[in-house]
Amino acid sequence: CPSVCNCVGRGYSRVPLSLPRTITSLKLSHNSITNLRRHGFSMYSKLKELNVNNNNISKVPKKAFSSDHLQKLHLSNNKITYIESGTFTNKRRLKHLSLHNNQITDFKTGTFSDLPRLHVLELSSNQLRDIQPGALSNLTNLKTLRLDEN
Repeated sequence: CPSVCNCVGRGYSRVPLSLPRTITSLKLSHNSITNLRRHGFSMYSKLKELNVNNNNISKVPKKAFSSDHLQKLHLSNNKITYIESGTFTNKRRLKHLSLHNNQITDFKTGTFSDLPRLHVLELSSNQLRDIQPGALSNLTNLKTLRLDEN
């Protein structure tokens, strides 16, 4: 896989470390990944799109995504219950963030701050009960916010 790596449904239980470091798109959906680690994608610093939909991920730690180039991040259809405040800090190029169909109950202040180019934020089909003031601050270019079925 020169720039786009399609690792869909390959039975991975963790992020593979043996892929070319210059990849720009990584598709890891339909695997068995349960944990994302801090700096878990740091070796793939050119990533523009990451898809980890349909795994068993339960938590998204700070600094899980290191690429400053990340534009699309797909985390839907997992078991995410919690996202640390500051997880998406310095993702200034991120345009599309999909977190629908998880088990997220709340967002703390600062969870989505510092995402000036974010256009789409999908949070539907979670268990949202509380979005603290400031959790969605500074989303100046947000065009679509999906909160249905919460």
